[in-house]
Amino acid sequence: MTVHQAAARAAALAQARETARALQVENQRIRQEVQARNVFLATLSHELRAPLNAVIGFADLLAAGVVPADSPRRTHYLGHIRDRGLQLLHLINDVLDLSRVEAGACVLAPERVDLRALIAGVVDVLHTRIARKRLVVLVDVPPGLPPVVLDAPRLKQALAGVLDHALQASPVAGHVEVRVRLQGGERFQLAVQDSGPAIAPERWPGVFEAFAEDSAGHRVEGTGLGLALARRLVQAQGGSVSVHGAPGRGSILSMELPLVPAGYRMEDDAAHHADGSPALTSPTDDAEAPE
Repeated sequence: MTVHQAAARAAALAQARETARALQVENQRIRQEVQARNVFLATLSHELRAPLNAVIGFADLLAAGVVPADSPRRTHYLGHIRDRGLQLLHLINDVLDLSRVEAGACVLAPERVDLRALIAGVVDVLHTRIARKRLVVLVDVPPGLPPVVLDAPRLKQALAGVLDHALQASPVAGHVEVRVRLQGGERFQLAVQDSGPAIAPERWPGVFEAFAEDSAGHRVEGTGLGLALARRLVQAQGGSVSVHGAPGRGSILSMELPLVPAGYRMEDDAAHHADGSPALTSPTDDAEAPE
């Protein structure tokens, strides 16, 4: 064997080893993705089954005539059916929205946004839940903010998911704070702080995952997709999410976003194509996980 042949064989062996290592890493990634998907589907099945069984059970009681038509229990059972039906509807909507965003099919329609009015609208939607726990929601938006251009419905949806988590984490008669802060000259932060137990640092990386655990390490009752959807909606608009907390001060879930999206022209508030479709679409590449 000549020196040239020996060098060529050594190079081929090195390339084969490198290829084998790359395949091993890729196989491990695929296994992890499959495992994560299986866990997601199993948890989703449970989340679907629980309210659906309740709807069927209460409906069967009413259909069997067990409860008289003039009984207060009838109204109580109908209320349960409606609440569980809404829970199912929200879950299905969240699953569809999350799938749409992850597939890169989320079409954005940026417009000038009044952050104070947007936050007030989200708080108003969650008024019943806030009143039920006798919570106080404080909103801190500094005056004189520069123009903010975002997809308002998507930002509302993201804020609703984060605020809903804060309401669940806070104790009865506690408080939740929503505040806006400028981050340099081109970005701003929208943070929500609850008054519950602080999320342990070791759980920070998974807070914005689907069906994440709450501050006590238990899975939160409900859809469990609010924070995961919030992260993807924020990332779709060029932003990022993070979580911080300290004992006795609750947890802070933050969304940092650009004041104006890349490629948006301030002189063209409509920002639409000639056919009326929005001018921007969400990126399809996967953004980094929260720090």
